[in-house]
Amino acid sequence: MQATVPNRRGGLLLLLTGLLAISLIIAVNRSWFNRIAEYWRAFPLQAAQSDPEARKVSRYGNAYILSRSISLSLEKAGKKETALVLLPPTSYFKAKGLDYHVPEPAVFYYYTSLKTVRPDTRDTAGINYVVSVENKDIAIRKVRDKQQLSSILAEYRKYTISL
Repeated sequence: MQATVPNRRGGLLLLLTGLLAISLIIAVNRSWFNRIAEYWRAFPLQAAQSDPEARKVSRYGNAYILSRSISLSLEKAGKKETALVLLPPTSYFKAKGLDYHVPEPAVFYYYTSLKTVRPDTRDTAGINYVVSVENKDIAIRKVRDKQQLSSILAEYRKYTISL
């Protein structure tokens, strides 16, 4: 009977190949790796906060805070359930001097449970509220008629929509 000797060179080669592959994957996908690393750096802080609302503010920042304020003002007026809000694009807010990255409608609904549409929507019949900037502050206005909505849509469509 012949004794087998472990192949140490093969195991070492396999280990070095694996380490090289991992380092190349990290180097090529640096932004992806930074997002994962940022999650792990933020996790202890967010885990220490027991309030879900505080965690959302910490995680999503200004986009969440301003989206919630829009929703809360309609909620206080008792109009949140029936509201369909037209939100201008992020570039509109930047041009007006506000740092507000407007979430897409699905994300806005996740934040606030408020239905919103973008200016590039084709179905404008149900829009009954419009968000705008007045004196560097966010304003929510009720749509009076189709002519007013058409002029607001024309103005908002001048700005580029980005995610």
